[in-house]
Amino acid sequence: MSDAAAFEAAKAYGHAVLDAVSVSGADDNGRLMNLAAQRALDVDAVELTVEDGGHEVTVDISRALGGTLILVNALVAELRLHTGVEEEVIIATIRERFDGAFTS
Repeated sequence: MSDAAAFEAAKAYGHAVLDAVSVSGADDNGRLMNLAAQRALDVDAVELTVEDGGHEVTVDISRALGGTLILVNALVAELRLHTGVEEEVIIATIRERFDGAFTS
C-alpha cells in the first residue's frame, strides 16, 4: 500500500471511529454500531496476511492505530482550545473516565 493510500485509510478509520461514537446512544444501537464497525473494516485500516500455508498470520493495525491517535490528539486539542485546560489535565481526566467505563 502506498503512503498516500495508508494515510487515507488511517483518516477513513478515524472517521469510522467518530461514526461509531455518534451512534453509541441511538435507539437502534446494535445495528448502527455494527454498521460503523463494518465501515472501519472496509477502509483497509487493518491488514491480515496469512503465510506458510496458513500457519503464520500477521495483523498490521498501524493504519488503524495511526488514525485513532490522530483523532484523539485532535479531540484533546479541541478540548484545550475551548476550555483553556492544560493538555495534561485533560488527559488525566479522560483516563479517569476511560477507566470508569470498565468498572460500571
